[in-house]
Amino acid sequence: MIRRIGHVTTDFRPPVGGAEVSVSDLIEALRPIAEEQIVFQFDNSDLDASLRDDPSLVLIPRLPGRWRHRRGPNLYAFNWGLRRKAVRARLAECDLLTVTYPFHWPAVAWHPRAIAISQVVEWDQPPARWTHRRRKRIAERCHREAKGLVANDTNFFREMGMDVPPKSKLWEAVAPRRWCLPNCVDTERFSPSVEPRVPERLRLRLQRPSGPLRPFILVARNASPHRGIHLAIEALGRIADRHADLALVIVGQRAKPDYQLRLDQTAGEFGIKDRVIHFGHVAREEMPGLHRAATVGMVPTIAHEGTSYSASESMACGTATISSDHGGLADLPTVQAKANGEALAKALERVLPQAEEIGAKQRAVVEEKFNLRRWGEAWRQVAQEMME
Repeated sequence: MIRRIGHVTTDFRPPVGGAEVSVSDLIEALRPIAEEQIVFQFDNSDLDASLRDDPSLVLIPRLPGRWRHRRGPNLYAFNWGLRRKAVRARLAECDLLTVTYPFHWPAVAWHPRAIAISQVVEWDQPPARWTHRRRKRIAERCHREAKGLVANDTNFFREMGMDVPPKSKLWEAVAPRRWCLPNCVDTERFSPSVEPRVPERLRLRLQRPSGPLRPFILVARNASPHRGIHLAIEALGRIADRHADLALVIVGQRAKPDYQLRLDQTAGEFGIKDRVIHFGHVAREEMPGLHRAATVGMVPTIAHEGTSYSASESMACGTATISSDHGGLADLPTVQAKANGEALAKALERVLPQAEEIGAKQRAVVEEKFNLRRWGEAWRQVAQEMME
């Protein structure tokens, strides 16, 4: 047994997206071999006051005032917070550390058993801005010097100059103490056996005058330009005349005003505003039923994507899933297309007539190769190797 494992991550509670899910899954995976686990995260007690009373959390302050919700500066503040004497003392009490994202690894590089985790390539490819070039340099140093490193896709290792083609070396050590462990899902919770279920407010918007609900493409993504929501709208627009009932449902954090304007303009150009539904947040416990109810799932990412939970959860439910081929998506068994509206529209045209058959095949691959049980076993082996 490992006496104490620490997890360094900016985001854990309250849960918002895939990063938080990954940390939660990791804690559960390591529970059988850990006596205690502690999470070092941002102080989000303004969102959930109970965080201050949780002894398993060490809260790192954000910047004050108007800087509090500016992501970039606060990532540096998080690293400064990890170097504070009191926090460093708590880190030193941990026998093993996991550090989500190489950007935060330098702050704990002194620890003898710190495992850096790459959830996604954090820079544009190629990196044009100085902040992205800096992130890549930090990742390169981390790849050279970290005691251990786990990436959830092969794209990271290619960015480090290694010859690791997509879908190769998954579940393997690509170099000493350098592992590729793709994100995985609970294939019992996300399953074709789940009853298709649509939230009532959404049901009202998909209801036809008579008969079943309108078929819909589900894009389960927090709306931002990198997530390519505009490409999903364009893809539907290009085939709208041939699929008159098909709708597009976007669930997750809503877009900021400037991007929302772009989305509305794109829908307007194709005359499909009434068929694009920006539904907003859906509770995680409702997502299996919603994935199951969708006709097709789509992950049209154009930048900064690992082995997407959204894609794998959709496929695990037996829902035919289309994605771009960007980043870690190339490691998944999605039906893949280039990250542009025309290519995604052509993929939709191919998939829609045989969605049930494609969904069943994708489910079989996810169940065999991307299940949470296998991921947990692999992570426990990594942890034991780091302790040797």
